[in-house]
Amino acid sequence: MTDVGAILTSIGQASYVWDINEDTLDWSANFRDLAGFKPDIDISCAREFEKLLSTDSQQTRFAVIQSDGQTKVD
Repeated sequence: MTDVGAILTSIGQASYVWDINEDTLDWSANFRDLAGFKPDIDISCAREFEKLLSTDSQQTRFAVIQSDGQTKVD
């Protein structure tokens, strides 16, 4: 079986699975190293992770995903 995590690490990429209903993020093992996040930074849910991103957009990504799909994200 192919080890996707090893492949991603070898090419300098990472992945995640987002459970929208529970708002949990499951990151590939190499994500913290690639992104430079220290172990004490909470990236276990989308809402916490989103706080670390740009605030240029007035609507959160979570709200867009939960909307009817008619909202445009910049």
